[in-house]
Amino acid sequence: YTCRFEIGIKNDRDFHVARRIIGTKGVNMKRIVKMSDAKLRLRGRGSGFLEGNMKQESDEPLHLCISCVDPVG
Repeated sequence: YTCRFEIGIKNDRDFHVARRIIGTKGVNMKRIVKMSDAKLRLRGRGSGFLEGNMKQESDEPLHLCISCVDPVG
């Protein structure tokens, strides 16, 4: 099972939405993974994730991909 949620907030220098989602040292993402057994991936503009051979962020809007082995978690 997979789903994708567009964040809908631009990642600017004052708000740092990607950092807020991830949390200090990844604490927010780690907590969600521990509670749900889901895999989380923050991708798109402002995510900081460099994709492919070009090692560039995707030009898609910032989004969170969630995947799990069953609909419960």
